[in-house]
Amino acid sequence: MTCAHRVADDTIPFVSVCPQCFQDRLQQLYSRRVLDGFLKDDHAIEAYCAECEQFWSISPNERSALVRLLAVLGVIRGSSAQLH
Repeated sequence: MTCAHRVADDTIPFVSVCPQCFQDRLQQLYSRRVLDGFLKDDHAIEAYCAECEQFWSISPNERSALVRLLAVLGVIRGSSAQLH
């Protein structure tokens, strides 16, 4: 697989700050199902910075923001499913 790998349609993009370069880094690795499982099981959610070649666990604040994002997406997806 190359660096320009294909992102799955069901991934949930989010941003995490690299602890080495302090830049916002877009994360597009996890599906909603995987993120839901990690959050429910209190499993670490890893992020990656390609420039620094560094992995890290997202911060508690980023984790809380991700919970809110998934909650909003759940409402939107549920509503749109009822409309069709």
